[in-house]
Amino acid sequence: MKHMLYCLEFKLFAKHYVQIEGSPGQCHSHSWNIAVYINANNHFKQFYKVENLINNLLGKYSNTVLNNHSEFAFVEPSLENIGEVLLKKISETLISYDMKVEKLEISETPARICVVRSREYDALLAKDSVFAGKFLNKIIAGTISMMSNNYSNKPAPSEQEREEAPPLQEQRQNAPIQKKHASVELHKYNNLNIKAICAVLFILISGVLLLLYVNRRGREPWGSDAFGHIFKADLLCKSIKKGDFFPLYTDLWYNGIQPFRYWAPLPYYILALLQFIVKGNPVSAYNAFIYLSFCGGAFGWLIWGIKERKVLVSVVVGVVWFCLPDNIRVFFSEGNIPRSAIAIMLPYMFFFIWQYCEHKKDYALLGIVLITATIAMCHLMIAAMIGITAFLFMLFYSIINKKIRRPSDVIIGILLGISICGAYLYPALQGGLMALDSEAVSEVMKALTFPFTQSLNPSLRHINIEIYYFGLSVFIIALLGVFLADKKSIPSFVTVLIIFLGTTTALVPILIKLPLNQLLWMMRFTPIAYALFSSGIILWKSARRYFMAFLLVLIIVDSGLSFKMLAFNSTPFPDTVNMLRQTVDVTGQRVALMDLSEFGSFPSFYFCSGQNNTKYAYGWAWQGAATASNIVLLNTALENEYYGFMFDRLVELGCDSVLVKRDKVKDLDRLYDNARKCGYYLAKEFNMGLLFKVETPNSFGVKSRYYGLAIGNSASNITLEFPGYQIGNSYCLDDYTLDQLLQYEMVYVSGFTYRQKEIAEKLLYEAAEGGVKVIIDMNKVPNDPLTNRLTFMGVTAQPIQFEHKLPNLHVKDYVYFPTIFQEEYRNWNTVYLEDVPNPTGFSWMGGNKLTFIGTGENSNIVYVGFNLLFHGIINKDRMAIDIYAGVMGKNAETLPEREIIPINVEYLNNKIIIDSPADDVNTTIADLDAFKTERRTYALHNLLVVGSGRTEIEITYPYLEKGIVISIAGLILTICFLGFRFKKRGDGH
Repeated sequence: MKHMLYCLEFKLFAKHYVQIEGSPGQCHSHSWNIAVYINANNHFKQFYKVENLINNLLGKYSNTVLNNHSEFAFVEPSLENIGEVLLKKISETLISYDMKVEKLEISETPARICVVRSREYDALLAKDSVFAGKFLNKIIAGTISMMSNNYSNKPAPSEQEREEAPPLQEQRQNAPIQKKHASVELHKYNNLNIKAICAVLFILISGVLLLLYVNRRGREPWGSDAFGHIFKADLLCKSIKKGDFFPLYTDLWYNGIQPFRYWAPLPYYILALLQFIVKGNPVSAYNAFIYLSFCGGAFGWLIWGIKERKVLVSVVVGVVWFCLPDNIRVFFSEGNIPRSAIAIMLPYMFFFIWQYCEHKKDYALLGIVLITATIAMCHLMIAAMIGITAFLFMLFYSIINKKIRRPSDVIIGILLGISICGAYLYPALQGGLMALDSEAVSEVMKALTFPFTQSLNPSLRHINIEIYYFGLSVFIIALLGVFLADKKSIPSFVTVLIIFLGTTTALVPILIKLPLNQLLWMMRFTPIAYALFSSGIILWKSARRYFMAFLLVLIIVDSGLSFKMLAFNSTPFPDTVNMLRQTVDVTGQRVALMDLSEFGSFPSFYFCSGQNNTKYAYGWAWQGAATASNIVLLNTALENEYYGFMFDRLVELGCDSVLVKRDKVKDLDRLYDNARKCGYYLAKEFNMGLLFKVETPNSFGVKSRYYGLAIGNSASNITLEFPGYQIGNSYCLDDYTLDQLLQYEMVYVSGFTYRQKEIAEKLLYEAAEGGVKVIIDMNKVPNDPLTNRLTFMGVTAQPIQFEHKLPNLHVKDYVYFPTIFQEEYRNWNTVYLEDVPNPTGFSWMGGNKLTFIGTGENSNIVYVGFNLLFHGIINKDRMAIDIYAGVMGKNAETLPEREIIPINVEYLNNKIIIDSPADDVNTTIADLDAFKTERRTYALHNLLVVGSGRTEIEITYPYLEKGIVISIAGLILTICFLGFRFKKRGDGH
């Protein structure tokens, strides 16, 4: 969400050949993934036209030999050249529609991509080295000045002396004319009141005009997240009407979820209150929230203007605040209501910080604590980001103004404000919500940063209305402010520029190495930077009137471009609504929508709100769902045509109806065939989707029999090709018992861990002795703690690298010829096996015999190298999969045994009652750590399994007691801190 272009993705199936030593090579097929990044000057619905235009263009090349086209008569159709030709062709096609293609990405694999960019796109490069040097000099000079003051022989005057001395001198000098000054001040005070009243009326009227403008095309939001947040507010509103003021659970999303545990609840209470005011209509409540956001933010800046006696400037800043480029994007494009609610509070937050530090208003410290707590109850991560930004701001403020004590109090106050929210904070951080590994953190940080040429290019939003745009005017004015503004404004402008630099790709390698890098999603810092920028404008009192007017006009023009394109509501497409309505009509227990989220959050609202009230296997904001890993695998299956796995696991999730977005299907016959194998039939066809249905009771569970067990963090890959494998609940071998392993025909381990190697090896030996086939992926065994080598069960994995393809694979009496690696995996890092008692598969390389499959002394223990399964999946090598099938004695795509079991499920207030006629029945209800029951239950693929008879489950709010203790401790520390500071100030005066 930095500088984002509108991205359209396509597939091109075609053939080509390349020249090898002057002769044409073998003609072969490819499936190219193409992503086109477009900036459009038109409205949202026209992107469907763009898709059709590009699809028609690509159709010319589809299923043909590219070398036969005139475009490649003198240019070899390599990946790079294909990208350049398509960029040119698509650009020419879209130019008449006032659209510009900024770049095109083409790949044969998901991870290695060729990027072709237009010349205009590469033309803009920021030049910040001069600023960096001058700012560094200013920091050094300020630091030296502080040090010289601190170590001077002359004692420094106290803070009270510095504050009081000038006014006392002026009072003595001007004593004869005090009465005249009082009269002048009274006149200024009255003028200020009149200006403030006019400003309030202007803001209120502007808010009404804004609402009328926004609703010119319809009343419903078009942002990707908006309907997901509206659903949760609607759910809360209905629960409050029933007397439940904090619903712990809903069965409508993700097979059951705690809706307000991982998402801070305050924004939903605000929306629920607005929904009460507008008599129950959730969409009207959203429109009321637009008005509240506009006026609430503008009033915050008006308070700044009244205090600093710059009412006119503050009114302009306040009205433009809602329309600043990323604020308007977050509200309408993202539709992120919690972040929009925080944008209302940012002016007040920094007002209190300024009042406390600069004007020494002690009451403001309490305001800092309370506002921080309020923001944390809207979005915990953003509250932490505000703390980081405030630290930077206070650091520069301290250096420039040579003040340390009050800025330090501000940081302490922010930390205390967050700690007060412990009752929400501690439970929200449990359950893996924040458990991102370093690689995942790195990927997120990269995804949320953009080059200068994107984030400062105002023209890009004309091509893609959803793109991230920092604001050229904000950057230019902040840069000017560092050198020209008052000393009071400089810390704000410096912090703005630091944040801007953080949003660029250039700083990602540095940010990754910083502490707390899980919080450095730099794009999300942008509205906080805007708050400091706006305060810097108001505090810039040395700016001449005409110069300030020019700056404000520059901001208005820059923001107006985004406002015109983003600030609108709409109405859902009739075809989409009709398709969803008919899906609701045929659904009994639960529906799944396989669309890779392309319909946005609207289905999450439509299925589960109003009279529909249909349970949905998906939802919005999957991070808090117990079934999140299930959803990831289902989306992977749809993308990669593992339709058997997809339909089988949808049965397991209890989905009696499945709606598949038509353009996501690559092979319709294969889709129909696999649906039929899992009991689904095609119920209805729509222009955009295919509706499948399986006949079941309206309330049912599933009794399953898997032939294999997959253990380890990379073991789940095998289930895509071999759905008969069950994914284990733990990655650690020590957590399993022999009896558990003996329930399966085979066990596959990949990416596993152990606490004691001897116990883990003994467990697998005993399982093999009991008749279980044990398959060990030697690419993913832990390093031996003593030798630091990949050794397990007496076999050692030796590292090796192959280029282009694996060598020929000799297995028994057959020779397999592997496919060429995808471009991303051109250099294949893998292992071969040593010390295998009975080699059964080998390759020759440089005269050396390399073993990649073998068995132990017990033939039920099989060791596999060459990363063979991953090669089969990634490089689409069916021979590799066949080798695995031969090892297992099972055909690929063999499904587990499923039996539909009628069960009765009753949802009461914070209680679930389940009646099952059989043991080991998967209820298709997500297994949550919030469930408490006296009956034996367990989790299978994150779903709750119960025994026969009645199971009563109490729904709790886990870790609440510990959270309350943190809140109480934070509250006590806050009272002590504020009491100490106020008492100290009082004693000083």
